[in-house]
Amino acid sequence: MFLARVPVFSGFLFFRNMDNLSTASDLLAKIKDKTAKVCIVGLGYVGLPLVLRTREVGFYVIGLDVDDEKIEQLRQGKSYINHIQPE
Repeated sequence: MFLARVPVFSGFLFFRNMDNLSTASDLLAKIKDKTAKVCIVGLGYVGLPLVLRTREVGFYVIGLDVDDEKIEQLRQGKSYINHIQPE
């Protein structure tokens, strides 16, 4: 499992610099060579398994949730979802 190694954050993120946005072709190339950075918003029953699978196939993934308790559990390598084993 990758629970303790996935960067997770509590709160909200905002775009501050729009100059770094990629074109569609740039994005497709990054997806193909797995250099795209992925952010999953919401780490519940859908988001957390999606984070783990996306990381498992080779992408850099950031998890974001507003629940501080979930974030702390994940940082400790603990799972709050029954079918996801803790580290």
